[in-house]
Amino acid sequence: MLFLPWLIFLAIRGVAPLSLSYILGFLAIMITFVSLAFLFTPTSVRTASRSLSATTTLSPPTQQVPPRRHSSFPLTAFDVHQQMSDVDFEYLAAAVIMVLEGYQFDRRCGGRGDQGVDAILINHSGQRVVIQAKCYALHRSIGSGKLREFVGGMRMYDAAKGYFVTTSTFTPSAMQVVRSNGFIHPINGGQLEMYLQQHADQIEKTYNTIRSSATS
Repeated sequence: MLFLPWLIFLAIRGVAPLSLSYILGFLAIMITFVSLAFLFTPTSVRTASRSLSATTTLSPPTQQVPPRRHSSFPLTAFDVHQQMSDVDFEYLAAAVIMVLEGYQFDRRCGGRGDQGVDAILINHSGQRVVIQAKCYALHRSIGSGKLREFVGGMRMYDAAKGYFVTTSTFTPSAMQVVRSNGFIHPINGGQLEMYLQQHADQIEKTYNTIRSSATS
């Protein structure tokens, strides 16, 4: 292929017009340069280029697969209501507040005559923080009477702050009691779900720790 253009050029140079001879000579020179460039290109470079092209074309995109939790710990208000007893939920409510605020567990005091307080935590200043926990069905709302009872329990325990945690919702009159007492923090079922799903591992670990300590 390298000599073929020159052979054609020499064969017709004497009979072809001068302008055609110039054109054929120019083409012969260009073909010669291209052929020489191909011949003197290292084989490894051409092979690497073809391999890179094939790899780029055929390799599928890499996808990040999120880790999966292998746990039966409930992460929705509905599952909490279905799976947990009232006592379990009192410990769960305490575990949620401990993870969110960094408080320490003191004791569970829920039961008959609890004065509206189910668990007591200790805040960073050494003050009591009390919790009321109601594991209700989603259609059963917390009324103002439960909130007023909780206010009385906070005063009896001399608590600096109180958390009322439920799997359901609060009625408008209950929220009015909350607004008139700035030291009460309500957590409804939707908020509870959000906290459970955002801090699942920490809440589960904290719950298991305080729950097991109560039975040991």
